[in-house]
Amino acid sequence: MNMMNPVPLTTEEEKLNVVVKNGGLFTEAHLQTLERLRNFDAHPKIYGSQTSKGVKYSNTTIANIKDVDANNTFFNQLARVGVNPLMKEIREDIYVNGYSLVELPIMVMKTKSGQYKILEGRTRFKILQGLGMKNVIVDVFDEMSDADALRFAVSMNTLKKPFGKADFYDIKKAIMNLIEWGEIPSQPNTEEGKQKLTESIIYELNLITTKLSENQVNLIVFSGIEKGTGVSSVNSFPNGVGSQEWLTKNGYVDTREIKYVAVSNIIAKLPMVMVNNLKKVSSDVSEIRFVVNGGVLDAKNPAKDWLTKVLAFDELFKNYEDSWIDARFTENSKRKSDTKVKLWGAIPQVKDLEDKYPMDTIVKFKHN
Repeated sequence: MNMMNPVPLTTEEEKLNVVVKNGGLFTEAHLQTLERLRNFDAHPKIYGSQTSKGVKYSNTTIANIKDVDANNTFFNQLARVGVNPLMKEIREDIYVNGYSLVELPIMVMKTKSGQYKILEGRTRFKILQGLGMKNVIVDVFDEMSDADALRFAVSMNTLKKPFGKADFYDIKKAIMNLIEWGEIPSQPNTEEGKQKLTESIIYELNLITTKLSENQVNLIVFSGIEKGTGVSSVNSFPNGVGSQEWLTKNGYVDTREIKYVAVSNIIAKLPMVMVNNLKKVSSDVSEIRFVVNGGVLDAKNPAKDWLTKVLAFDELFKNYEDSWIDARFTENSKRKSDTKVKLWGAIPQVKDLEDKYPMDTIVKFKHN
């Protein structure tokens, strides 16, 4: 699309989309159009009964660009790990099609100094500023604490756009900040302390969004417990990431005769993983040792989850193995390879079990 020669808007479109240009201005007519189109009842988390702690809408107005502080210390991308990944596309859309008055406006809080600090809409503001607009329509909220502003900003980021990988890291960063600021109190490294942190973190997550998967919630909780107690209590391997590295780090390296392979505790997938690895190894390898990891454990009771789903995996897999693997490892009643395939053990993941299952040693299954 040609950014230098945007297609002119029709008269009707111009009522809903403001032409953005150097020296351009939003007018009272634009403000009235936005307010006429907006339905407050459709946004209870912003204007109604579901607003988060400390959030109070005041009014909608037109603010001079120079009165809006988009680079303050607090909001120097604090609500995001990085810049909006769609910034280029958003800029092109605004430049070509105009600024939409159908969307909710940029949201700011007014400080005692009279300055406006952006809560939501920093990307749009930067684009309007960069294209030379002299003012902007804003929703004004009463001044709030840094923690309340962060909760609101991250919640808005996840509320209005497709939920993706970046959102998870934004939310995780917000929780870490809330712990650092004492909004989520640090706790001693005890069962009671970790339980309190877990409950507090899940409470905060529910205030921010309901879009996280169970695994994502557990990952944030474990990171929060580590930050809030100062102790790493659980090893996580989301989708198996990091499990093979754990083996190498702890001395389980391949030799000419023995190969170690980290696998997930998904019974239905393991036979094919075993078969595929057997096909790939050279004839020199006498044994492949498969080591199970539990991925991301249940944050509410990681010890029980690991004991049930990982330590007991060899027993769970035994019946499946007998009926499934042999047919694929043999051909015309002859074994396709002399390499032995063994479900060797499990990667320890829970520090509370360290006395019995040290965190740097594979827990061998009983039949080995």
